[in-house]
Amino acid sequence: MDNFDTFERLPFAAASIGQVHSAVLAAHASPTGAPARVAVKVQFPNIVNSIASDLGYVKMLLTAGALLPRGLFLDRTIAVM
Repeated sequence: MDNFDTFERLPFAAASIGQVHSAVLAAHASPTGAPARVAVKVQFPNIVNSIASDLGYVKMLLTAGALLPRGLFLDRTIAVM
């Protein structure tokens, strides 16, 4: 929290993988050298495990249902995502 002059603990927006907080970036941490109002996205703990699990289910469904377009390399596509 040393990089912020202020940080609103109550998020102003939320999504499936995290929350968005309002803050003021401290001058020493700002690329302009001046304090700046910013939005800070904070991911929920262990969200990477949840995303990996979801992608595994998608892979299973697409493979089992023979729904893959010809020439799509699913493992590579998932790795890129």
